[in-house]
Amino acid sequence: MSRLILLFHKMRGMLRLPPLNAATISVRQTIELLDGPFASLAAAFNRGEYALWLGSAISRERVAALNGVLSKLIEFLRIRITAADECPYRRALNQVIDIANPSEHERGRISFAQDSAAWPDLPVLLKRLAEKYSTVLAVSVEGQPDADYLLWEGTDFVHTFANEEPDADHLCICILALEGVASDIVSANWDGLIEAAVRELGHTLDIFRICVTGTDFRGPAAAARLLKFHGCAVRAIENEPVYRPLLIARWAQIVGWMENNAFAAMKNALLGVSSQRRTLMIGMSAQDPNIQALFQGARALATWPWNDEPPAHVFAEQSLGTGQKTILELSYGDDFQPNQAAILSRSCIPAYGKPLLAALVLNVITSKCCAMLRNISTPGLQGHDFLELDKGIKRIRDLAADAAGPDALAFIRRLVRHTSRVKAMLQEGRHSTAAHQTYRAISSRHDVDNDPNVGATGQREAASGLALLGLGEISGDWSLTLGDLINNEAGAIKISSNAGTARVSFAANSNADLNLFKDCVYKEDDGEVILVHSSPIVPFQQRSPSRQMGRKGKTSAAHVDLSSIIKSASDIADLRQRFRQEIGL
Repeated sequence: MSRLILLFHKMRGMLRLPPLNAATISVRQTIELLDGPFASLAAAFNRGEYALWLGSAISRERVAALNGVLSKLIEFLRIRITAADECPYRRALNQVIDIANPSEHERGRISFAQDSAAWPDLPVLLKRLAEKYSTVLAVSVEGQPDADYLLWEGTDFVHTFANEEPDADHLCICILALEGVASDIVSANWDGLIEAAVRELGHTLDIFRICVTGTDFRGPAAAARLLKFHGCAVRAIENEPVYRPLLIARWAQIVGWMENNAFAAMKNALLGVSSQRRTLMIGMSAQDPNIQALFQGARALATWPWNDEPPAHVFAEQSLGTGQKTILELSYGDDFQPNQAAILSRSCIPAYGKPLLAALVLNVITSKCCAMLRNISTPGLQGHDFLELDKGIKRIRDLAADAAGPDALAFIRRLVRHTSRVKAMLQEGRHSTAAHQTYRAISSRHDVDNDPNVGATGQREAASGLALLGLGEISGDWSLTLGDLINNEAGAIKISSNAGTARVSFAANSNADLNLFKDCVYKEDDGEVILVHSSPIVPFQQRSPSRQMGRKGKTSAAHVDLSSIIKSASDIADLRQRFRQEIGL
């Protein structure tokens, strides 16, 4: 794969395309990476082979991000400065500013008499301080015996880390856990943003086994383990005596972490994760010595070949930093230096957390839909026919990716809302226009092929319907758009062609169909409705009194028995033709 990645970069240069920028890359461009030079990474991720290692960058735009924490700390010190020559707060603030290493010009524009938010160079100073946050939090204030005084009091810890709103990254991580592909999530962050994302998605924290102390590892299994090896703000606030001492913030705490008996169980768990699972590191510089020591210890347990396929260690970065290169050198030993160029190229995917995680979510859903296609009774279809259906599913994926704009959070929330609503309509005939929907996973297992519960959900046939719609879009038979989600008659997807337009909905069985009808999601005499059934259709009495025209004069909803069409089709061309005739477009 390293040759493929190098060829990919070479071809971009020959075509004079601008280099991909991890900060501005789109979700669609990221998917192209996952389809191309990082295809083996995507496939292995879908199989649940990668552990996610998360750093502070995924929380940068939230209140609890390092920049926000450090700005609070600076203002905390500033407002407590007195006129005394030996004011401890003045001394402490000067030490913090010194850590940012300001130029003479920058230092001259700092005024302790002025709100720090108005300092012209504050954003620059905060950026530098964020890279040395553990040194900043190690600054002591004379007269304060608590070594963590700046962390707990200076950052207003309780209020800073309470009631946080998740970002797109955190929602995506929870979706990946619910879909069963991210069962080990390792976080250096204290914040409760992943926990907040769980609640927004309509689930309880039971989906995670959240581990900080050794005893936290006990108990029933969960969808995923969330290993917060630098401590947990939520638990520190709720149970200060037990969890506050486990907050790792100061440099001395980081250096001493490996020998701290309070983290013995965590250390053993992380050695297991790093030696047994491939690593996808997002938003983590890996500059802390305890992180590097973990990967060094993992090599002693089990080595990863540097050219293993897929790569054992991948970082979501524009280019790899010193800490990340150190992990690669520790992991690959003597093989690192002679193969450094190839290792660095295959270990760096140029997409930061938001586009990468969104692309992974879309890819996981796509992979599961493609897998489900192959578990339907299709006596006439052969292997190459399924490859064509895969193209249709990927077309739907790409259309969704194209809809992702600069607001990643809004996109993920729309994606959750739409997919959850469509699944509820499919399986129960229930629809909701609520702003937040409970996320409904396709399957809690990454290997959807072996999930015995999927067959009864109607999702397999619905996936084939999406594939056929996607193939029609590719060939220009029609165009597809999402429906209006605040309209309970919107359906799942809109289809437009020269023959007319229609709203497409899916129903797993007759009970779901009847519920959709009763709730006026569709009317039998609405010619702009196409209802795709996953199982044989059970007719019921028409009840709608009005007459509507749609699909070029048709006066009744189209009911498509997809299971029968699939069973009787002789090949992919025949299947597409039968489907098009049934929907009347």
